[in-house]
Amino acid sequence: MKKWQLVPLLPLLLLTIFSLLSPSLSSRDNITIESPLAYPNTLNSPDNTFALGFFNTGNSRRWYLGIWYTNESQIVVWIANRKNPMPDPNGSLYISSDRSNLQLKTNTSDVLWHASSSSMDNPIAQLLDTGNFVLKDKNTSKIAWQSFDNPTDTLLPGMPFGWIAGQNLNLTSWTDSDNPAPSNYTVKLDHRTGWPEIIIWNGSKPIFRTGPLDGNNKFSGSPQFKNSTEWTFYYVSNQTAEYISYSTSSSKLRLVLNHNSTLQMNRFDDAETEQEWDVDWSAPDLTDPCDKYARCGQFGICYSTSSNNCTCLTGFEPTHLRDWEVDETTQGCKRKVELNCTSDDGFLNIHNVKLPDTTNTTVDRTIEQNECEQRCSKNCSCYAYSILNGSRGCTMWMGDFTDIRKLDQGGFTLYYRVAHSELHG
Repeated sequence: MKKWQLVPLLPLLLLTIFSLLSPSLSSRDNITIESPLAYPNTLNSPDNTFALGFFNTGNSRRWYLGIWYTNESQIVVWIANRKNPMPDPNGSLYISSDRSNLQLKTNTSDVLWHASSSSMDNPIAQLLDTGNFVLKDKNTSKIAWQSFDNPTDTLLPGMPFGWIAGQNLNLTSWTDSDNPAPSNYTVKLDHRTGWPEIIIWNGSKPIFRTGPLDGNNKFSGSPQFKNSTEWTFYYVSNQTAEYISYSTSSSKLRLVLNHNSTLQMNRFDDAETEQEWDVDWSAPDLTDPCDKYARCGQFGICYSTSSNNCTCLTGFEPTHLRDWEVDETTQGCKRKVELNCTSDDGFLNIHNVKLPDTTNTTVDRTIEQNECEQRCSKNCSCYAYSILNGSRGCTMWMGDFTDIRKLDQGGFTLYYRVAHSELHG
């Protein structure tokens, strides 16, 4: 009887002991100096939403250390060595012997990637339920480095996007669906003017912009960038940081910059009949001509509901009429009557617009509309102004302006400068 009991218990006891000694047979969420991570092992977040380990894409021989969702098809949300892949999976992730670095090494001890910090007494690198991979001191829980401050192409809930302590936190798309190397497409939070907006860039050329953030955490020129039942955007601004982020309590969400330059909010539908990622919205909307940056050129305005899309602001006319007749409008418009830089000049307005590109602007958050108009009138270079925060907060455009669109609702009122003879049509 005792012998019969020992037969099933002995293998179980041996398996338990071995699993404690072997990370490959036990689920863990961290590495220490004594226990690095090597292929094919993975770290799993405590709730098993995310995994961190080694992977390759397609049939390539490029291998990467990354984080992905565990229960769906391999959706990668962060990559350590996207610029420097491994030739095979025989690499390891270590905490350095001086207790200050995470290091990704090949089997020949070449360091392909590292994350630096100051030395810690008891360092541990841990994958959290949020998808954040952190290097911290286990004794104090103080985070020395985290993947959330080093994004690739994906913004997860709780990740900052913008600027923190002098570091720009941008997204850069994969080169293509099988190659996670950085492409020319990046998305950034432009905060130079004090009224932040999201811009997608192809190198140094903007291809889409949301318009500035309004007082309700909405981007004024892009109705899709708004809070919903699934997520809530929020904006943080202080002396050391300016960024946006979003939170959710009901769904798996990821905001990703795709290799075709579109920024998409993807939501996982976990209904039994679906079990797939849905696109809730994308920007730019490739079916909307007014989402294309500067579609109507300088002093032009885009109407998505109009068959011709582009028209010139009152007081302006097409720069090259023949081009406009064949829908080539990017050269924009010119003044019918030039300004004479006197008090005779005045302002027309247009309501519910996505405000122009804010590159050449000055901002004063303290003054009201009357003073804003007076300042603009006295400056020959000031071609337009707007009040971005109710009755206070003056933004002035210095010189030509571009990328305006008419909205069905929302947006702002733009006051733009014309010669006296144009004030009454």
